[in-house]
Amino acid sequence: NKTMTANATLFRLDMEDFQDRAFDGLGFTVVNAGELRQQGLEADINWAPVEPLRIVVGVGYLDSEYLEFEGAPGLPGGGNQDLTGERRTYSPEWQTAISVDWTQALANGMKWFVGGSWSWVDEQNVGASSNNDIQAMQDSYSIVNARLGLRSASGKWDVTLFGNNITDEGYCQ
Repeated sequence: NKTMTANATLFRLDMEDFQDRAFDGLGFTVVNAGELRQQGLEADINWAPVEPLRIVVGVGYLDSEYLEFEGAPGLPGGGNQDLTGERRTYSPEWQTAISVDWTQALANGMKWFVGGSWSWVDEQNVGASSNNDIQAMQDSYSIVNARLGLRSASGKWDVTLFGNNITDEGYCQ
């Protein structure tokens, strides 16, 4: 009983009079960032090559660009700057994820399961202010998670032992 589904989405979003944030030394203010374009591709495959095994793979590409942002917040100690043509904060170019799950029935109708996942996020600016500060750049990182558990025959409960970020990767959110 092999099943596979695949999905892909192309998208393009152009925003005029985009509202962004700036830090004025005391607090955050709202600024008009002009025009912003977010466009890209997201694709995923959900595959069950044999009944107890499920594999899900996803990838995303994001082309992010301020089409106009001439009065952008300046770097600390500086005046305004022009970020036209620059990437928006929290907009990594690439992201990908893979998860694998195995679920096996027991004689009493209960099921045991084991699974793991890996995700990778490209470098991105994670600064609180949209000033393109190089010190706010987050390097690319990957996260590995794992889980092991037991599910009731009715599916109303399960007990799961899980580990998130089991390689102890440091990153900012």
